[in-house]
Amino acid sequence: MTAMKINKRTRSRSGFSMIETMIAMLVLGFGLLTIASAQVYAVKSGQTGRHRTRAVEIAQTQMERLQSLSWNDADLMATEWTPNVDVETTVESTSAQAAMTFSRQWRITEAVANQTRAIDVRVGWTDAHGVTKDFTLSSTRFNFEGL
Repeated sequence: MTAMKINKRTRSRSGFSMIETMIAMLVLGFGLLTIASAQVYAVKSGQTGRHRTRAVEIAQTQMERLQSLSWNDADLMATEWTPNVDVETTVESTSAQAAMTFSRQWRITEAVANQTRAIDVRVGWTDAHGVTKDFTLSSTRFNFEGL
C-alpha cells in the first residue's frame, strides 16, 4: 500500500504533460504576436509623428516670417490661398533619413479693416501609403503700426 502511494506521488511530480506544454506555447505565441503587432503600430505612429512635426515646423517658420513683416508689406496684403510652394526636406525614419516634399501655402484675410488680419498657413504632404495629409496653422496679426 505504501508503494502505491509513493508511485502516485512520483507520477504527479514527474513534470508537465504534453497538453499543458502545448497550451503554454499557445499562450506564449499569442503574447509574442501581440507584442509584435504593437511594435509595428509604434513604428508607424512614430513615422506619422515625425512627418507631422516637420509640417508644423515648416508652418511655424512661415507664420513667423509673415508675422514679422511690416503691416503695409505686399506679402501681408489680403489674398486667397497662394500657389503651393514645395519645400524639400529630410525626415528621419527608424532606419535612415528620407527626403520628403511638403507643399506650403498661405492665405491672408482682412478681419477688421486696417486693424487685424487673419493669417492661415497650410502645409501638405503625402505619406508612405499615398495618403495626402495636411496641417493648418492660424493666427491673427494686429496693426500695431497704426496705433
